[in-house]
Amino acid sequence: MRKYREPETCSWILKDQSWKDWVGCKTRCLWIYGIPGSGKSVLASYAVDEAKTFPTTIGDCSVYYYCYYGHAQDEVGPFLRAIIIQLCGKTGLDINTCLKTLCGAWNHNIEPTTDILLSGLAEILRSLPVIYVILDALDESQNSQNLVALLHVLATEARFITLHILVTSRQERRIEAGITRIDKCSKISMENPLLEEDIRCCVKSKLQSILQFEQWPVQLLKEVEEIVPREARGMFQWAVCQIEELKRIVPEQEAVSRALSNLPKDLNLTYRRVLDRIEDSDLIFVKHAMMWIIHEQAVQENCTRELSLTSERLLDQIRASMSNIRPDLVDRYYSLLDLHDLCGCLIRTGNNSVAEVSFSHYTVYEYLRTAPFGEEPNLGYSFSSPSVIAIPLKIALFDVMNPKAFSDINLSTRRPTVDTMSCMEYFRLFAIHSINHEDEIIGNDEELMGLWPTILDPSKPYFKELYAIIPSISSGDSPLEQLCLGAGTMIEEDWRSLARVDMQNADPEAMQLLCIILLTNGCLAERFLAKHSDSYQRLLKIHFKAQLRIGEREHKSFGFFSQDFVGTIFEYLMIGYHSCDPVLEWLLHFDHTTVDLDLSMMLLLSRPFSAKRHRSRPRPSLLNNLISKGANVNVDTYFMTPLQLASYNGDDMSVEVLIAARADPNALHNQHGVLEKEKIETAEPIGDNSPLRLLRMGHEYHKDQIGRPCVRESYGSFFMHNKTRELLIKAGGRDFTRMST
Repeated sequence: MRKYREPETCSWILKDQSWKDWVGCKTRCLWIYGIPGSGKSVLASYAVDEAKTFPTTIGDCSVYYYCYYGHAQDEVGPFLRAIIIQLCGKTGLDINTCLKTLCGAWNHNIEPTTDILLSGLAEILRSLPVIYVILDALDESQNSQNLVALLHVLATEARFITLHILVTSRQERRIEAGITRIDKCSKISMENPLLEEDIRCCVKSKLQSILQFEQWPVQLLKEVEEIVPREARGMFQWAVCQIEELKRIVPEQEAVSRALSNLPKDLNLTYRRVLDRIEDSDLIFVKHAMMWIIHEQAVQENCTRELSLTSERLLDQIRASMSNIRPDLVDRYYSLLDLHDLCGCLIRTGNNSVAEVSFSHYTVYEYLRTAPFGEEPNLGYSFSSPSVIAIPLKIALFDVMNPKAFSDINLSTRRPTVDTMSCMEYFRLFAIHSINHEDEIIGNDEELMGLWPTILDPSKPYFKELYAIIPSISSGDSPLEQLCLGAGTMIEEDWRSLARVDMQNADPEAMQLLCIILLTNGCLAERFLAKHSDSYQRLLKIHFKAQLRIGEREHKSFGFFSQDFVGTIFEYLMIGYHSCDPVLEWLLHFDHTTVDLDLSMMLLLSRPFSAKRHRSRPRPSLLNNLISKGANVNVDTYFMTPLQLASYNGDDMSVEVLIAARADPNALHNQHGVLEKEKIETAEPIGDNSPLRLLRMGHEYHKDQIGRPCVRESYGSFFMHNKTRELLIKAGGRDFTRMST
């Protein structure tokens, strides 16, 4: 916001007594409130700059956080994390040593709770002087009352005595009610006479910088400079919009006077007029521009950080959507200059192709989501409906399936970032993301329900094009990581797993079914299977080959599919593709006659464990489901019994399920009954040990050289080891080996 602040503006706040009290630490909280578009965020940026000049022992003593509306999230956790990270960065503190409680949670891949974050913040503040926190746009936070409650804690508890918080927001009743309960909280209203002078300064600067006004008579410019600030009633955004629209009229006295006497009363009427003055032939371009910008905001809700919609990508996406929805417009060309000219004050962007495009103000987004403008037959789109995902997804899928697009760019050799994505790269990433995340929207749209299974047909060239982009998902900064809220790596694993499957010699329909189950989030696969129940039963019986990597365990006696896999889709997915578990449960419920229940139970219990990958833990519901369908909990024809296997893993939940199903706590595997075609192999007879002995063996194996538990140890804790031990002993389990009986 700093770049939008005019010189000599905002300084009026320095004279306000409430500001002086906050700076002088007489009050711990300062609330600046005002109507939409009144310049609260610009004033917040000024407060940040001023705070940098306050004399402290650490230099810059300010931290800043903006509640970005596009994230549509509860900001309590993100706000606290941002404060902690900024303070550590400014002071040089080592977060790994000064925040023991907080780092303990992060090291175990556990999302820190609010209490943990507050404890960590309090520990940092013990060694710091006064800290000024600027929290901007509180009203844009989802569940803003939670953030208000947090502010009450930060501004009243003694452990945060060095924190002094400045908050900006609209004057909403629930926010005002919460903030006024904070002791020693001062308030500053944006509705004051000094603000009009700032707006006047802003208007004057705009009149001097915009090329069209160079030809205006001085008298007309003075008239605009006098009337617009007065009529703005404290709204900077309103004043800027009027200047943007006035530059379009003829610089004659009558025309200018007429325009100034008929200025819109508020921002909504302003935006309505901007759209009304656009010619019908150009309106569809503007609507598509608004569609893609709103779509970007909707996608942001699932992102780990803000994506960059460049003007180049926006224009390409507009061309793609216009030609898909209106083929007669395929030859119509719009430039960056047209984007500036037609959209006017609705958007904010630079003058080059890599400049980021966004709405000029939050109120534009609000208006478009609620106004009837979005209902357009030619566009088939409503800005207030799931169409913000559905229509762009159709366009993306159609373009991905377009053979002409395949030669546009070699995605396998590029590493696109969130700032450099092309239109085609975005469409492919968005297709991968949506198939895994937007099941409800896809499921409620017949056209999308017909498109996405085709996209996942591995025999088609566009599937190979989607697969080609997977190597670009290599770090937390990759576009798919951002699109999928950090789940890009998990999706990447599912896609990469297909490389191990021998698809050339397998049944094409079976391979498409495997892709559908493996690459979606489960709900879409269930819908597809229910619709094609006659054919999928045949496909689930088909065997195929796959090369499997060794699992995460190094223990030579516990090989994980040490030979190539040959089996069914159900067995392949049971190995450890955990995102598919809901579909596997659905298949069991629908028809379990095609499933080898005993083998599936052993595969489930044999999944590699990792304390840092909680999703790898066998689902008790899936295990219960297998048992209820007839899986034998005492099957002894493998290298271990189910209870031996679960005990060795220290899997207390599975042990509890098996014991409840009457598994023998002292049963050993049958030395002479091992299946000829065993799919789980072992090099050593560890099945000669009782479940209780195996629990101890597995627990002791998973320690480092000085005896401390490893990260991978029996799902990570002595607690689980002890709980499993108690379960086995209570069921009558004994610690022995076959030789000692």
